[in-house]
Amino acid sequence: MLLPFRKMAIATIALFSLSIPSDRAIATSIGDLLPDWSPEKAVTTNIKDARAISAWLDDFPETVPDPADASLAFAPGYYRFTVQSYCLHAGTYAPTQGDGYLLATLEGNRAELIRAILQRSLAQAQISQQDIQRLIWGIEAGANFTQYPLDFQVRIAPLLEPSEIAALSIDVESIAGRLIGRFIPDSLKRALNLYRDIRQTLTNAQATYEDLERIAILTGVAPTGKGSRTIDPGNWNYAGDGFYLRTYPQSYPTTTVELLRPAAYRLQRDARGRIIVFESGNYRIETTYEDTPGGDRLVSPEGESVPIWRFRRLHFSGPQPGDEWTVENTGWIVASSEGTDYGDRPGAKLAAIAVKTTSGDRARPQILASGGNGEPTWKTYRDRVNSAREKWEKLDRYRQELERANRPPSEDAIRDLTDLTHYRDGLEAAKNPADLEGKGEWFRDHLGRVTNGWNYVNCVLAGECDPPGDEFDRDRGDRPKPFDPSGKVAVPGNTVKQRLGLSGRLQSLPR
Repeated sequence: MLLPFRKMAIATIALFSLSIPSDRAIATSIGDLLPDWSPEKAVTTNIKDARAISAWLDDFPETVPDPADASLAFAPGYYRFTVQSYCLHAGTYAPTQGDGYLLATLEGNRAELIRAILQRSLAQAQISQQDIQRLIWGIEAGANFTQYPLDFQVRIAPLLEPSEIAALSIDVESIAGRLIGRFIPDSLKRALNLYRDIRQTLTNAQATYEDLERIAILTGVAPTGKGSRTIDPGNWNYAGDGFYLRTYPQSYPTTTVELLRPAAYRLQRDARGRIIVFESGNYRIETTYEDTPGGDRLVSPEGESVPIWRFRRLHFSGPQPGDEWTVENTGWIVASSEGTDYGDRPGAKLAAIAVKTTSGDRARPQILASGGNGEPTWKTYRDRVNSAREKWEKLDRYRQELERANRPPSEDAIRDLTDLTHYRDGLEAAKNPADLEGKGEWFRDHLGRVTNGWNYVNCVLAGECDPPGDEFDRDRGDRPKPFDPSGKVAVPGNTVKQRLGLSGRLQSLPR
């Protein structure tokens, strides 16, 4: 209920007679007087709310992503699709090519309402994207629902509950304009004037969507806003429920999304700790190693000798009848030297966890090395040692940013991380183009499964996925899982650019 005009005036004059408060304090005070709406509070999500960058996914191999269907249910894998997105910050600049965006959760005193609208829009394909955007801008601006043109009210009513319509049927003009407009700082006054113009345009039956867009969307070269961060495009963020996501906004109504769902896996090892079986869903790779005396060493130019493990046989089997393929005597992995470590920080050597040998001694982590014709080279060996260290350091920085680095991770997960890194690279090096005739795509599927297993164990070590022993189930693990983007916001590094609400409507639907 609105307070009487005299009571609001007295409260407001008293507030500003004490001091000149900040914009945030003024906005909060206005919200106290009129709880149903306050300037800049409908959606508050900004770059400060962005989730940590999953930098370890920078090493995600370039593969061809799969498309999505309208169900937005995803089996484990890598996907790309384009969704309808919505400007959640009127009076800012639209995204341009090369802008960096991160993922955040939808926050603000209208966040739940906006999320519900985006979720309900999936079942209301007849409602255009432009009408949904009008409604969101109206919510942000505090527009009175009963003052919208009647045909617009009828069109968007399926997106709202009666109680929500009642909550939106308020009049903010007196407090937002006439009452205290002359007391507030210029920055907040500009916001109030913007919202007034949006309300007037929304309630004008003669105004077009383009008229509204000219008010809500700034044009020209965007300056760098206060509190901005330099964000490169294409960063991965954890999106919850075992999904990782990155966004490439094309324009405010159109955002390309890439989604990764890591796949749980199961490993079997031999007495020396080597991977002999890798399973993910209905994909299986069985490995045997060459143990001929004298064939298990690599010598550096300086005479340093390190142990290597050569593949004797790789047997691949897949989900369909006849999916069988064998590679023999190609590819290898190697155990690193004593000097290999992962830095001096506490926990940094976790990635170098040892594996038991048949004699009970401790061997070193498996490090891939490969040369021409499947033969090892010392340079490649050193490259792989450094690559493994860099991968762990990226993950460890991520864990520290999440304040999880002080939690001791599972040694089993650490060993899986190290070994799957090298196992995948070993498989990549073992492929022979002559042997791949007619099997190229099928082999890539297997390799992709190992890559996704590596992604999964990173997710486990980040505290975002359950250990694979709890998750792995040959059939259940491949079952599609729904993904709901409606509570997610793509936030720009530049604070004067638009934050974008993501919907589950594919952009092929009408705007």
